[in-house]
Amino acid sequence: MRNLTLLLCAILGLFACKKNSSNSGELEVANPITEKKGWSLVKYSPEFFTYANDPIVINKLELVKEHSTGIDILYSSMMEFQRDAQFINVRWRAYSDGLNEVKKVDLTQIASFDEFNRPILSRLVNAYSAGMGESQLFVLNELPLRLQGSATEFDHSYQHFNAKSSKVVLNERKFSLRSTQVLKGGIGSANPNAPFVVNGMNSWRVGEKLGTLATGYAGSLGAAPKGNGLVILALKDTLLYILETQEKTHMYISGTYSEIVKSAVIKNVYNLNALTKSGIGEYYSTSRFMFNQEYLFVFIGMTNGHHRYFKINLNTYQLKSENEALYEQIKLDGIKNIILPEDRPGEVIAMEMDGIYHLSGSTKTPIPSVSVLPGTSGTTVNYSNGKIWQVLFDKNGSYLINRAL
Repeated sequence: MRNLTLLLCAILGLFACKKNSSNSGELEVANPITEKKGWSLVKYSPEFFTYANDPIVINKLELVKEHSTGIDILYSSMMEFQRDAQFINVRWRAYSDGLNEVKKVDLTQIASFDEFNRPILSRLVNAYSAGMGESQLFVLNELPLRLQGSATEFDHSYQHFNAKSSKVVLNERKFSLRSTQVLKGGIGSANPNAPFVVNGMNSWRVGEKLGTLATGYAGSLGAAPKGNGLVILALKDTLLYILETQEKTHMYISGTYSEIVKSAVIKNVYNLNALTKSGIGEYYSTSRFMFNQEYLFVFIGMTNGHHRYFKINLNTYQLKSENEALYEQIKLDGIKNIILPEDRPGEVIAMEMDGIYHLSGSTKTPIPSVSVLPGTSGTTVNYSNGKIWQVLFDKNGSYLINRAL
């Protein structure tokens, strides 16, 4: 009888192992996927934190980083400008041995309240994972601080949780009772090997090299480290400025607020209207950037559809517009996100309203989205290590999926 019991246990154990693995190496768990379309289920956890089935909510996949011990995932769910506003940041550490640790992490804060007594939330700007440990997650935050009157100053903190680094420049946002004007900001890198922060406005001095303008400001579109400084592409009115920060600093003063910021000199100037064939009332609506040791790459989305992918040489400060006909195929209306893969300069992944697209060479190729059951929600997509990633949610938990690009 004892031998029969042991045999039965062995058979049940074999069946259980077979149920949780397959010849393809994919997990076999109850999941909301009805048609894979090239996607694979990589990790599953019954734990999840998100706002589901609400059109106001934005679920963003902020980071996917594969390490030898597992995969570090960071996603956020944001409901902004509600009286009960919340911002959920979730770190999911999916270990190679099968363990999944999914928990909320404190990466953002509520700084203060607007004129309607609604909380103003900080925004996660950039994230980097150096490993699976508690102190190996690095993030960049944009924290708005109400000062006096209608002015709001943006404090960008570089941290692994709460360790700040020095600031580079300052950004300011103005509120009024009828409208909100936002000057583009929140640019930087949380990579501890090349950390930097560029709050959305750059200041420079009169008479420094090519600097012939009065002291002024320009909205940052992209930046790349160079030595101990930064090369920055910035926009003021219709002019694109290539700036380089200097070791010298000066005092920035705004009302009762002051701080020491780096000076920047103008290295080159281009006309955005001429480069994008834009006229009055046509402007840029989004920007993304990446960099390597030689170049700063910046994608600029234009309201007239003449989107541009700029390549800026970090040594000569020359700007070149790449493959214009290809990038003008991107549909920015209702766009969800744009990714510039760091290991594929000149390529773009666009998650548009009608699907995901890969732009490379001279071709815009559709990437089929996974088909799921009704009631399933998901994050925006992310790219890492030659794969496109996404996190799906339903009442049973979280599902990390990917697809080779």
